This record gives sequence, C-alpha cells and structure tokens, in this order.
Amino acid sequence: MTKRRRGRPSVAYTPQPTKDFESQVGRLVREAVPEGVMFGSEPVCVNIDVHQSGFLLSVEHAECSVRPIGVRGDLDNIIKSICDSLNGVLWNDDRQVELLTVGFVGVPRKGTEHVEVDNG
Repeated sequence: MTKRRRGRPSVAYTPQPTKDFESQVGRLVREAVPEGVMFGSEPVCVNIDVHQSGFLLSVEHAECSVRPIGVRGDLDNIIKSICDSLNGVLWNDDRQVELLTVGFVGVPRKGTEHVEVDNG
C-alpha cells in the first residue's frame, strides 16, 4: 500500500515476491489435487499447518455456513486487520502469532442445510 501523497488516493498493490509465492502455491495445489475436485461456492473448512519446508493444506466441505448475515468481508482479511491493529498494543508485531484459530460463529444460514446421501 502506498501512502496518500499530495491529495492523491492511496494505491494498493501486491509486491512481486508475494505474487510469485501465490502463483507457486496455486500451481502446487493444482498439481496435487485430483482432477475434478472443486469446492465451488460451497462453504469449506480449511486447515493449514506451516512447517520449515512448506505447508500442509487440507480442505473439506463445511456442514453449513454460519457466516453472520451482513458480514461481507473475507475472513482472512478481517483477521489480518484485527491482528495488524494490535501491533504495539498486545504484541510488538503480529509475526509473533504462532497459532490462530478463526471461524465465523452463528446459527446455520438458511439454504445451507446439511444433507447426507447414501450412494450404496
């Protein structure tokens, strides 16, 4: 993010190393996931374990959505803003956060009932 200068609006951008990392992760996941596996717009549960040599990713269908009505932002962006705002308040830098469990809390949203299908 560049700062506002001389009345001009700020401009958000993604640094090239970040673009490179995101591209590499996307390529690796596409290569690792069996063809035809796609979660589409369904709610999902994601777990990422970060290791010295990389990360382990697991994704599964969520039973239902519990996103509170009216909450529009991406969960990761909301959490990033909260953690950044606590720099110098609760910790020196949010890099100190080593375990973070996050999720929306609420009642199941209409239209996302869990359905089990017996293929047998």
